[in-house]
Amino acid sequence: MVGLEKKLQQVHNQDDLDWRRWDVVSDILHMTFLAKSGHIGGPIGFSAAMMMFIDRADLNPNDPYDVSKDKLVFGAGHYSAAAYAVLAHLFLHEKHDEIVANFRDIKDVAEGHVTHHFPFIWDSTGHLGNTLGIALGHNLTDRLLGHNDTMVYAFDGDGAQTKGGLDEAQRAINKYEFMFGLKIAHIIDVNSMQLSDETRNIMPMNIKARAVANMMPVVDRVDLPGNISPSVDGYWFEALDAAITKARNLNVSTVLVKTTMGKGVPEAEAGGWKYHGKPVNDLGTALRAIKRPNRLEEYRIIRADPSRVTGFIGKPQFIPKINISQRIVYMNPTACRKATEAALLSMAEATMDIAGRVKQKDYSPMAFIDCDLAWSVGLENLKKFTRNFFEIGIQENTAAVVAGTMSTRGISTWLAMFGAFGHSMTFNEHFLTAINDGNLKLITTHNSIDVGEDSKTHSPINYLVLSGNPGWQTFCPADANQADAQVRYMGMNFGNMHLATARSDLVVITKQGSDRPFYDENYLFDPGKIDVLRDYGNDVVIVTYGTPTGRAVKAAETLKGEIGVTVINLPTPANIPEAEKLAGILSKAKLVVTFEDHYIETGIRDRINTLLQTNHQKTRTAPMYKTVNIGMHEYSKSASSEVLYKHFGIDEDNLVKIAKEYIKK
Repeated sequence: MVGLEKKLQQVHNQDDLDWRRWDVVSDILHMTFLAKSGHIGGPIGFSAAMMMFIDRADLNPNDPYDVSKDKLVFGAGHYSAAAYAVLAHLFLHEKHDEIVANFRDIKDVAEGHVTHHFPFIWDSTGHLGNTLGIALGHNLTDRLLGHNDTMVYAFDGDGAQTKGGLDEAQRAINKYEFMFGLKIAHIIDVNSMQLSDETRNIMPMNIKARAVANMMPVVDRVDLPGNISPSVDGYWFEALDAAITKARNLNVSTVLVKTTMGKGVPEAEAGGWKYHGKPVNDLGTALRAIKRPNRLEEYRIIRADPSRVTGFIGKPQFIPKINISQRIVYMNPTACRKATEAALLSMAEATMDIAGRVKQKDYSPMAFIDCDLAWSVGLENLKKFTRNFFEIGIQENTAAVVAGTMSTRGISTWLAMFGAFGHSMTFNEHFLTAINDGNLKLITTHNSIDVGEDSKTHSPINYLVLSGNPGWQTFCPADANQADAQVRYMGMNFGNMHLATARSDLVVITKQGSDRPFYDENYLFDPGKIDVLRDYGNDVVIVTYGTPTGRAVKAAETLKGEIGVTVINLPTPANIPEAEKLAGILSKAKLVVTFEDHYIETGIRDRINTLLQTNHQKTRTAPMYKTVNIGMHEYSKSASSEVLYKHFGIDEDNLVKIAKEYIKK
């Protein structure tokens, strides 16, 4: 990859810069017409400004993912055609034709919305409103890694400015600006058009006032001779250049660039908002208007050739390394959230000092993200790492965006929330973290009905929801000892992992016939293994996980000698491990009981039933057992955890009763 022979800011001839811009517009027209889909209105109108800002960014032409350089964030991901075309002209000349020809084609990486598989693009940004959270995540990561001068250029559209996440992120940026020396330019395309109408008719907003209220300096005019515009002219290159300089000097700023949707392409410009998301009807006329050749047939040949691909592989994985320290073994009932905190503290103290400096050269910094819940979720004692502890406040969505972004950059990132917020409310942010090959460690507490008397609004009974997507695993500890082992596993291994815990102290699961903990110092958590906690025979097999596990073990101890009973713990219930081994145990039972505090329709019931059906089809045997499924059928109520578990039948007494009723029939 090589850069332009002559940097754009060194070219002061407006006509020459216009000429370069029309090359980009030509690419946008060809891309979308060939793909028969795509957005052109905003990308065409904003192409000049995007070209200038990217050209002024400090990027490494030979390494698109040089961590010591500036970062680009394309919050308006539907401006992808402009982003790809600009980057093709500035840095990726050798693959220009393949980029244009393969836009939105399955065989290559130039997807319909920006993707981190395309050089110089760090993030697939997804839904609108994440722009500044991503920018903050990158800037904070750079500072923790010692890159103190990098700047983030974050591109956005004016329609998205109504999103609450941008307000949240502006406040967080203001909080951390001086502590970390943040440098972020939020560049907004003000074309006053959206997908279905003019912006003023959809949801009017004073973007400048919002930024000022959140103490983000605004660049909306530049001091040039004869300039009376209240905004930066998106087609006056001298004004754009002055705005860039002003933004860099301010460090943190909102830059308002006035443009016209489809500018210079008569069909698109006249159509206004109707050309937000569709190609032109007449490519030839559009190209003649901007004085560019029609290369459609050339590009069609490339698109039809499976060998003509860009070969881009995208952002590399940045894998952190930390000291997972020594296991802590609990002998008395302890809450998993407290065990999690102790494990994190021991790992942090072994990895870095109070100032966040790593203790070994190959170690990586750790980061802890909180939302005003530190005492409740087990982050309170991590606050002493003041430079590595980020209090985002009651702004859970932005906290998830910041944490997810940091996790893609080689920082061991830990985000803790109540379950009601941590996996359901922030689901889409975690979905994007997985798409971006993140390494986020999410801890949610107060799951299901073990939250105290806070009632159904704070009692999420769907805490396995994240594992319904590629790129996420959910771990459910049976007691504090297993929680300790799972946290250390999370710290040692790459990938997005969710530890779903509850609020109350849980009894210590012991080994059969012993008072020693089952999950002792010799236990190594393996998500590919099931745990046979009790094996007193196969009349009844109880399959459980998480908080109810201790109750299942207690029931087994009550039943032993009278009824043969086995208790199996599934530490990763959404991805059932050792399926054949489990099926073999279950198929010998007279009664199979699934025992969980999850919503029964999306918990392990159907997974276990499918496993058994598959086993019978494979072995050509008929089932000789009955099944009973115990779990949540409705939302919670206000009561103590003990009362609630008994009320919903997720208790040892109900297990004993059911086992005796079925076996003695």
